[in-house]
Amino acid sequence: MTKNEFYAFITYVDYSVFSYKQFTIDLVEYIIESLSDEDVNIDEVFVGALSYKLNTVLEIMDESLIDFELLNEILDNVNKIEL
Repeated sequence: MTKNEFYAFITYVDYSVFSYKQFTIDLVEYIIESLSDEDVNIDEVFVGALSYKLNTVLEIMDESLIDFELLNEILDNVNKIEL
C-alpha cells in the first residue's frame, strides 16, 4: 500500500455509519492531520510509532467494540505501507 492509498483509506472513515468512541475519532483525526502535514516525513520511524500506538490501544481495548475492528483495520493498513 502506498502512502497515498493509505491516506485515501484513512480519510474515507465514515463516522456516521457507526457510533465510534470519541477517542477513536480523535486518533483517526490525529493520523489524518499527521499525514497532511508537509513537515512530517512518512518514514520507518513514523510508521513504527503509529503501529506501536495502535497496538497499545488495541491491547487495552474491549474487542467487542466496533472501534476495535476499525483500529485493527487501520493497523493492518499501516503495516502495509510501502516505504
